[in-house]
Amino acid sequence: MKNSIATSSLHTLSAAVGELMAQKGLTLTAAESCTGGGIAHYLTAIPGSSRWFEGSVVAYSNQTKQRILGVSSRLIQRCGAVSEPVVLAMARGALALNEADFSIAVSGIAGPGGGVPGKPVGTVWIAWVGAYKGEESSQCFQFTGDREAVRDSAIEQALKGMLAIVSQREVATVEKGDIIEKSTVMNA
Repeated sequence: MKNSIATSSLHTLSAAVGELMAQKGLTLTAAESCTGGGIAHYLTAIPGSSRWFEGSVVAYSNQTKQRILGVSSRLIQRCGAVSEPVVLAMARGALALNEADFSIAVSGIAGPGGGVPGKPVGTVWIAWVGAYKGEESSQCFQFTGDREAVRDSAIEQALKGMLAIVSQREVATVEKGDIIEKSTVMNA
């Protein structure tokens, strides 16, 4: 029962993100570690998602984070894969790779093992990065439950964060990093 409620909630949330992305003419990409493609799974379940979803990189290993997303090995060694600097670097890498308007990145410890002092099981960092200069945010979460619950919670928070950010974003013509022109979209 719990799983079907979570699934229904994630489908509803994904549809809301997709509707808003389409309405504002924006595109989205993702870099996923502990969610293992779950964000992409829910977003691509939405009909017409190819208009606004560019794709997702499942960068589960540190080597893949480095090789595909361009995350520095020194950054991973210094901060750990589950950290704010690494998740922001993952989001930036996905944004550059797919040339989207926004990216979401997730890295965490879903369990049941893998926790360390200061980073217990359930620790998840999520980052949201946009094409505007300085349009970055990140947050650390401490989720509870089994592996599936931690992953579902991470997907939920990633999508909720994206929904909040995009709902506040002005529609703009962006030349990677510079605002050229902008106008606010009003909901009818």
